Amino acid sequence: MSKHQHLTHEDRIEIEVSLRQGHSIRLIAARLGKSRSCISREIRTRSVHSEKA
Repeated sequence: MSKHQHLTHEDRIEIEVSLRQGHSIRLIAARLGKSRSCISREIRTRSVHSEKA
């Protein structure tokens, strides 16, 4: 696995939709084949919005 995991625009949409549906970061990461830290970092630093935040 490479050091950096890049997310596509489609990945970001999937993250946002999944969060709105109440899915966990762990489940989203598993579905996308990315690490949990990659997903949580994306939520924290990018344009992905969670209604929980």
